Amino acid sequence: MTDIENPMLDAAKKKKRLFVATIVSLCVLYVLMAARPLSREIHFVPVWTIDADNSTRTERLSIKEKQDLAEKSAKTPPASGDEGAADAADAEAGENQASGTPAPSSVVDVADVPSELFADSIPFKLGQLVGYFTKNGRMLSRVTFPFKASVSPLHYSIYETHSAKIPVYSPNGELVTEIKQTGFPYFAGDKIFMFLPGGSSFSKISDGGDVLWTYEGRAPITAFSSSRDGLLAGFADGRMISFDKDGNNVLEFVPGGSDYPVILGAGISNSGNYLAAISGHSNQRFVLAEKKGDRAKIIFHKEFDNELSRQMLVKFRQDESAVYYSCSDGLGVVNCRSLESSVIPLEGDILSIQEDEDGTVFVLSKDDSSYSVSVIEAYNVYSGSFSFDAEAAFMSVKDGSLFVGHDSKISRIDIQRK
Repeated sequence: MTDIENPMLDAAKKKKRLFVATIVSLCVLYVLMAARPLSREIHFVPVWTIDADNSTRTERLSIKEKQDLAEKSAKTPPASGDEGAADAADAEAGENQASGTPAPSSVVDVADVPSELFADSIPFKLGQLVGYFTKNGRMLSRVTFPFKASVSPLHYSIYETHSAKIPVYSPNGELVTEIKQTGFPYFAGDKIFMFLPGGSSFSKISDGGDVLWTYEGRAPITAFSSSRDGLLAGFADGRMISFDKDGNNVLEFVPGGSDYPVILGAGISNSGNYLAAISGHSNQRFVLAEKKGDRAKIIFHKEFDNELSRQMLVKFRQDESAVYYSCSDGLGVVNCRSLESSVIPLEGDILSIQEDEDGTVFVLSKDDSSYSVSVIEAYNVYSGSFSFDAEAAFMSVKDGSLFVGHDSKISRIDIQRK
């Protein structure tokens, strides 16, 4: 018995085989193109907490961390200026406080603190206290101030509004110099500036306390930014002036575009080649400009739908690949190469933007009495956050660890990715 050929049936079978082959091919192609490691989640791991009022410490070091510190201490004999000795003394202090040893008095005696510990210390300012502590949770110094204070990793100063001489101290409390000028000191890395009474002028101060140069302006200074090789000041009349290390005007730039010109935030990149600002009222906008000789060329701008009438943060990444700015919707981000922009939704006012050595960015914001710390990875990807209630707070980032001050407490929180 012979099979009878059916052209229509054969065509249907061929179609079915072709359809199945196409589906299989697409599935394989999708798997090949979409296959990638699952993204790791951020985990905030509490390590310790210091009470800055009395220097007591809550120990949360893991067993492995304690063993590592003990091994490092055993391998490295104590010696003046030795990093191993500093870690050993630091760990021993933490262990004593955690094991119930009576806490020191409310004023830390810096004479009892090895000087090498201050070399890598972390500054803080909480309420009416300024001081320094170590990554391992040892309070090195703590000073109360009745009026005003400025603090940085290299210097701190306590002063009154009308002081004729303003002392500048090193972290261990030694007098570094006296600024013989009335005003408000500002520390930026190893640089010292003095904002002068009236609000429209400032000076650059030498390590010896002498005035290196002074800029005397007409309009109040409303924004200020200092980077590795750049210095930028913004003014209430809408002008921005970039200075070199000798105080010479490198360029003057007016972002414009608004009915009422005023610079509410300004930032300059490490090389000084990029400038950014939040400017104006009524048609308020963010502007990114690139330095071209003695001029600045606007390469990106964005108008705001919802305007703010306060000072706002503008900060470049260390590698100048992107710039961040605060706005009513959260944290704005602009890629300085592609000029792509986005906004990461964050609640409240942005108080601090800091970048760790690996490029991770941390943002401290405040909404009423609630503070939040948010983590930004890959320059513009929100990875997680946590919140807490406090009357005062600060944030610092160092060597992959986050340090958060909340009222009188300071906590170390390590970031793990799993």
